[in-house]
Amino acid sequence: LTNQKPMYAHSLETIEAQMTNIESMFSSFEAWMYASEFEKAKAKSEEIEASISALKLLLDQLPELINLTKGVIPTLIEEVAAHHAVSKQREMHVDHLDVERNLDLINQTLNDDLVQLRNGIVTDVKNHCLENEKRLLQLKVALEHEERAFDETTQLVEQLHTTLQGVEAQHKALEGQHQQFAQRYGLHSIKAFLEEKATAIKQAQTNYDDLKERFIKQQVPSSSLLVNLKDEAMVVEQLKQQLAAEHKKFFQSQSDEERAQKQLLKLHLIVNEIQVKIRKHRLPTISDSYSGDVRKAKQMTAVIEDLLQREPLDINRLNTMVNESIDFIYKLYNNVNNIVGMVDMIENGIVFANKYRSSIDFVDHELTRSELSFRNGEYTQALSIVLAAIEKLHPETFEDLIRENAKSATSGG
Repeated sequence: LTNQKPMYAHSLETIEAQMTNIESMFSSFEAWMYASEFEKAKAKSEEIEASISALKLLLDQLPELINLTKGVIPTLIEEVAAHHAVSKQREMHVDHLDVERNLDLINQTLNDDLVQLRNGIVTDVKNHCLENEKRLLQLKVALEHEERAFDETTQLVEQLHTTLQGVEAQHKALEGQHQQFAQRYGLHSIKAFLEEKATAIKQAQTNYDDLKERFIKQQVPSSSLLVNLKDEAMVVEQLKQQLAAEHKKFFQSQSDEERAQKQLLKLHLIVNEIQVKIRKHRLPTISDSYSGDVRKAKQMTAVIEDLLQREPLDINRLNTMVNESIDFIYKLYNNVNNIVGMVDMIENGIVFANKYRSSIDFVDHELTRSELSFRNGEYTQALSIVLAAIEKLHPETFEDLIRENAKSATSGG
């Protein structure tokens, strides 16, 4: 015990008194034995045994109880008091936690327990300590929660203010777009939408002002207010998304109209280039299919022009017509380019083979066939005939001619 005096310092006086009492009982026990009063000696022995057991139990329990009453509980009291001081300094609403009253009760219980331990009485002390520890931990967690909620609420109040300003600006911009473009794009239903959202924005602003005032005055705990603020933030965010979706309709309609205008210009240029290529290369004939395709291409561009001049503008039909026209006219352009390249190859082939026409009968015969097919618009057949004749004359020259004419066709397109 001497070596462990610091551990038992708080109750040392009581412990020493009990040990002295046990020593006294031993002396009495020896006296009874010496006097051969065995019954009395036996009774004293049992009394000694009970006292030693009680002392041992006290010594076993004291270290834990001393640690709780002199270490754990006071430390928690200090931590809770520190958090409470911060909350008061920041003017946070924590009245619902009743911190001061709880600390007073716990301090009172703690002082009573320390008196009991000093007197060597451990009954109920552990239960008191565990209950106090549990309550202090709950208070600490609750205060920390309120501090975090206060910080988050402070931030959310500012964010919600900014978001509301943005939503009001969105609504104002959308009203301007409605006045300027609703007739053009046939978006008349947006008028009722704008009226509905104006009411919703006004209500959201009223709710925000109320929540902000309650926060400034700290009328309710931040943890409760935060829930309401988050709900309101969700409402405002939905308004923001709904307004953005309507704005996108205007933006998309404008973008589609601008795209149609740009594509129309390109399509006009391509159709003109197709006609120029046909005239420039003086094609003897062109199939009815190609003539019809050129007419159809002009009709398609005319339809796009007509759609762009109408009001309200039918965006869906316009987009469909533009996409179909792009597919058709670009395909026609590629086909005409292929024909022009083929015609160039036929003409170059005939010029090359003409050198042998007067001296080689089969060349004259094949060129005559090729020219006839050419005049009839049968360009694939005309090219096949002249290339076959050249290949028969000069296989190596045939390959050079193919490469040369490929370059010529590319540069010409």
